[in-house]
Amino acid sequence: MSGTPRARSAASARNWIRKWSGFARKLDGTYAYVQLDATFVKARQEHRVVSMAVVIAVGVNQDGQREVLGLDVGASEDGAFWHALLRSLVAVA
Repeated sequence: MSGTPRARSAASARNWIRKWSGFARKLDGTYAYVQLDATFVKARQEHRVVSMAVVIAVGVNQDGQREVLGLDVGASEDGAFWHALLRSLVAVA
């Protein structure tokens, strides 16, 4: 089954989430605004399918270009999870 399009797509999504989970970078400019969003995806965890929150912070710089500032995957979209993502976004000193 690993050769089916669905299996390849699922494997690709898992690799993408592993690569970007906990991604945050130092902010090196001024952003006109920052957009926060979240969605829920199904993920396999210890032989079970569970719902996971994917949260993202996107900033629009002074040139009007969008930049991914941070992204994280967690068990829920609660205040502590959002707080941790926002705290990870810090300006370069």
